[in-house]
Amino acid sequence: MKLTLAQFRELEKRLARKAGESVCKAPEPPPTKSKTLQRYEEAYNSLASAKMDASWDDQGRFFASYLGAHILSLNELLRLDLRSINGYRKLWHKKAEESRLLTGKHRHSTIAGAVRLTLYRQGKKLIDNDAMPAAFKFAIDGFKEAGLIVDDNPKVVQEILFQQRTGPYAVAMLFEDTQLPRNDELIQLLFQRTQP
Repeated sequence: MKLTLAQFRELEKRLARKAGESVCKAPEPPPTKSKTLQRYEEAYNSLASAKMDASWDDQGRFFASYLGAHILSLNELLRLDLRSINGYRKLWHKKAEESRLLTGKHRHSTIAGAVRLTLYRQGKKLIDNDAMPAAFKFAIDGFKEAGLIVDDNPKVVQEILFQQRTGPYAVAMLFEDTQLPRNDELIQLLFQRTQP
C-alpha cells in the first residue's frame, strides 16, 4: 500500500499518540527554485551585468557584444511563465538601446536597406542550430525598437547567419547591409577576446 505524504504524517501522529510520545516534527526542507527559474535568473543577471561593447565600422556595419551574457535557448524560454518572459524581453530592449547610445552615433542612424544579421553565441554547451535565431528574438526586436533596423520582417532581415562555440558566456550580433561583402572580422575579434 502506498501512502501520500499527508497520510504518512497522520499515521506517524497516531502511532506516536499510542506510544505516549510527543510528536516531534522534522523540519520541512526549504523550498527550492526550479531548474528553469534558476537558469532564467542566471541568464537575466548575466545579461544585466555583461560587459557591453558596440561600434559602427566605416562602411556602416553595426556590431554589439555582451561579454559574460548567457542567452536563453528556445527550450528554456518555452518553459518560462509570461512574467519572466516579459522581464527578459524588456531587458534585451534596454540593452539594445544602450548599445545604440554607446556608439555615440545619432539615435536615428539606421541600416536602411536589406540586412544581413550574424548571431554569435558562446556558452558552456552548444544549443540546437535550428533554435539559434529564436533565442535571439528579443534582442533583434530590441534593435528594431531602438531604430537600428527598420523592421525585422523577411523583406528587411533577408539573411541570418549564426555561429556558436563552447567557452565563457558571450553574445554578439553583427548587422550589415546585404550589399556589403561579408565581414566576419568583428566576430573573430570577439572569439579572441573571450579566450583565456
